[in-house]
Amino acid sequence: EGGIIQAMNVKNGADKFSRKQLDKLQDYVKVYGAKALANLKLTAEGFAGSVTKVLTDAEKEALRTMLNIEENDIVFFVADKKKVAQSSLGALRVKLGHDLDLINKDAYEFLWVTDFPMFEYDENENRYVAAHHPFTSPNLEDVDKLLSDPAHCYSRAYDLVLNGYELLSGSIRIHDQKLQEKVFEAIGMTLEEAHEKFSWFMDAFQYGTPPHGGVGIGLERLTMILAGTDNIRDVVAFPKTASASDLMAQAPSPVDPAQLKELGIETK
Repeated sequence: EGGIIQAMNVKNGADKFSRKQLDKLQDYVKVYGAKALANLKLTAEGFAGSVTKVLTDAEKEALRTMLNIEENDIVFFVADKKKVAQSSLGALRVKLGHDLDLINKDAYEFLWVTDFPMFEYDENENRYVAAHHPFTSPNLEDVDKLLSDPAHCYSRAYDLVLNGYELLSGSIRIHDQKLQEKVFEAIGMTLEEAHEKFSWFMDAFQYGTPPHGGVGIGLERLTMILAGTDNIRDVVAFPKTASASDLMAQAPSPVDPAQLKELGIETK
């Protein structure tokens, strides 16, 4: 059905999971859309696990080489659409990193994420939508296939990640009116709709919009990492409660009827 099989080898982890724990991991990946989590482990007696019986000896040996499977390793598999398989195994990787105490909390590992997909397919609307937002510039080499092959167009968007947390996100913006119109067309928006929703933006192109880009920085996330906590509420000066109440501002609070009348708002 056009899906993929993704695998993750947990080194020296075969004896760390009971049947009950493996069942809980099944439930965990289902939160991310996966239908099942298969496993294959190598013991002193040979291969075992949920997919052992459906694999030939040749396939097991091929997997042993491909995934560097050694004794007491356990490999988890998800077979699904690419996005589901990667999202579910990615989340599982982070969970197991915490559960098995594999994370070096004294290290600061930065990385840039680039070449984000320009579009992603929305199955509810049966069309492609902007993965970042429709004002993100596509890679120049992908401009000619925005309409013919949107699934393989990539954008000039970027994230900076520290220890798995997104620190900042940004993009180079579109500054050419014709290109902006083409991107709107790629996501199924007519020029009339585009001008109706974004006339202020589209009109600005007529005045010579320069190339521009930037980032938004997650300063509180950076502070959270430096403080050695994984709860951002620990470093926010006046965090809201779980019910979204702001104790500092005492919000939400009653609104004066005169204010509601002035704004044309009626509450029931």
